Amino acid sequence: MNIYSIEEIVKATNNFLEPKVKTTIKKNTNKKKPFIWENEILVNNTVNSFNYKISIKPEIKDQMVNELYLYLKKKIKKNTLILIIEAQVEIKNLKNKIILLKQNENTLKNDYRVLKNNYELSLKNNEILKINNDLLQGDLNQFTKNEEQLIIKNNELETYLKKIKLNQDAVLEKNRYFEIHNNGAIIIDKIAANASAIEEHKR
Repeated sequence: MNIYSIEEIVKATNNFLEPKVKTTIKKNTNKKKPFIWENEILVNNTVNSFNYKISIKPEIKDQMVNELYLYLKKKIKKNTLILIIEAQVEIKNLKNKIILLKQNENTLKNDYRVLKNNYELSLKNNEILKINNDLLQGDLNQFTKNEEQLIIKNNELETYLKKIKLNQDAVLEKNRYFEIHNNGAIIIDKIAANASAIEEHKR
């Protein structure tokens, strides 16, 4: 009577989950021919965030159970074989989930590095903006001072122009005064000359 270990049964069912493979199972005795599985099992081997679980078609599962049942000389109940196959599928799904979680972990690490780099770059840009803002504020303050100085100089210039105008008006007024007095002196001289001429004529 051949006795099959749990490891051999699990290995046999686990190998059925690999598509297009030929599996040889060693038993405790070398007298039996190796079990060979040549049928294709349609499973999902793609691991992504939307579909990471493998699945076996019901007809394929039934065929696997029947062949295992015959191979093991009907010493293992079919329900037990079904449970073992389903357990192996669940184990593979858990492994795929672990792979997915590791992929997500790597993605999160990469995103964190990118976010950290962007944050550091933002800090540097903020420092540059702060320096530029200080420079602009300094230029604005200087411009304000220059504008105030120009206003003061403009006021001084207006005051100076007003003084010049006052001086000019005063000069014009003096000129008119001198002109009037000169004209009066000329008239007086003429009158005196005429008076002298009349006196001379009377003599």
